[in-house]
Amino acid sequence: MKAVFVTNSLTGGGAERSVNMIVNELYSRNMDVVLVPINKSLNDLVEVLPPIVAVERILGDGVINTIKSIIRFNTCLRRLNPTHLILNCELPELLGAFYFRKVNLICVEHSRIPWKKRTLLGTVVRTILKLRLTKWVSVSPIIKPKIGRKLVNCTVIENPVMKLTKKTGNITKNEIRRILFIGRLSDEKNPLILVDLARDTKLNITLIGSGSLEYELKNYAMLNSVDIKLPGYQVNPWQEIESGDLLVIPSKSEGDCLVFLESLHSDIPVLLSDIPDFRKFRLEDRNYCGNYHEYLDRVLQYQLNSSPLIISKSHKDRILKDRSIENIADKWASYLFLSDDKIESQTRKLR
Repeated sequence: MKAVFVTNSLTGGGAERSVNMIVNELYSRNMDVVLVPINKSLNDLVEVLPPIVAVERILGDGVINTIKSIIRFNTCLRRLNPTHLILNCELPELLGAFYFRKVNLICVEHSRIPWKKRTLLGTVVRTILKLRLTKWVSVSPIIKPKIGRKLVNCTVIENPVMKLTKKTGNITKNEIRRILFIGRLSDEKNPLILVDLARDTKLNITLIGSGSLEYELKNYAMLNSVDIKLPGYQVNPWQEIESGDLLVIPSKSEGDCLVFLESLHSDIPVLLSDIPDFRKFRLEDRNYCGNYHEYLDRVLQYQLNSSPLIISKSHKDRILKDRSIENIADKWASYLFLSDDKIESQTRKLR
């Protein structure tokens, strides 16, 4: 068995880091695994140990270059000759759909709203994948893969959670001094609401990440006379945490919520949007905010004593107990070997 995991890039988000961790653990168990990142990017905090075969597509390229990437992708895979092709997120799905050699295709759903801006293309790609008997894995029980409007059967294998490489000690004082955001600067992450929050509470604000809303955030902050800090994408954002920080995650929708899960290792006070993606963690009601006014009320209520917003040890232990890389790799190894056994069984029947 040779398993090739395909990702958007080496780094950039929770999906990429999780896959890096998974391939490392499987490789350490002497499994034949290869990582194929599509876009050019910086290296991740998690150094990838197994072989890397990069497509080197330049992020933001148009249709012509995407077609060239499909050709390069096919060339890479013909050399690798995988038995299993594990596609993580939309771009890998697109390239994988047009790799027509015999292979066991597995798509991993990381988002509740995939192909949001390219619905028709997504339906076409997933229809091709369906015709090729693709299997589906979801990283969360509340993420249901769909082809068009139809749900497909899937196996749930959650993402591993990385432990912080540098424990910063007691990173919070009772008083909230800064609003902190970590993640992609995009509409579904809803970062603009934090400018309003900083304006109305007179707190400092730092948004760590990059994305399509960066210029809009700068302009909106200027209009509201808010001093906003945008340090850009950081390989290890947790090293940027300061005493007095409040982490706010106001997402409209989430995948596996890895920013929140990683935050559990740092004892930082947290406010989350009141959506099913976060409610699944069953935290205290005070950690959830359903609208802007609830965010504002909560910050003002706990501004001088933020300790009640720190996630309790009992909650953390319950949430993280099954998220170790060893446990997640066990699930992936079992799943891949089970798929391999089915292929071998079907091959014997054909003979």
